[in-house]
Amino acid sequence: MAIPHVTALILEERITLRQVSVILRQACASDTSFDPLGWSIDMPWWGHCAAVSLIIQDYFDGTIMRQSLEHVPGFEKFRSHYSNRLPSSEDVDLTIGQLRNLLPTDTPKEERTRQQMLHNLDMLRRYETLKGRFERKLAQTLIW
Repeated sequence: MAIPHVTALILEERITLRQVSVILRQACASDTSFDPLGWSIDMPWWGHCAAVSLIIQDYFDGTIMRQSLEHVPGFEKFRSHYSNRLPSSEDVDLTIGQLRNLLPTDTPKEERTRQQMLHNLDMLRRYETLKGRFERKLAQTLIW
């Protein structure tokens, strides 16, 4: 469950997407990564695109977009990469750095629903853990 004052500040646009990105990056850890063994402090977004896209949608609305990784050498095991399309039609991809610019720019995107993503219990656990950690870190940084 969202921390009400955190949600309100984001919805009131008193906290920017950039600020959310910085704190969300700090909240990422091996226990919330799709690939915990591949995760490192040097690559904090590693394996976090799905959970991050759900959290961005929680606070900024819009649509979750999926791209296939099945044809990207070295990333086949992930199968998918997720990002967001905001209501303004702006595409936001906080975790693209994990792909080291190997995702072809013409890779088609398709919409995904929260239900499609959260039917997997491990995905649900990683999302809830990351969101809780993010909200606690964000709340700690706010000056009231």
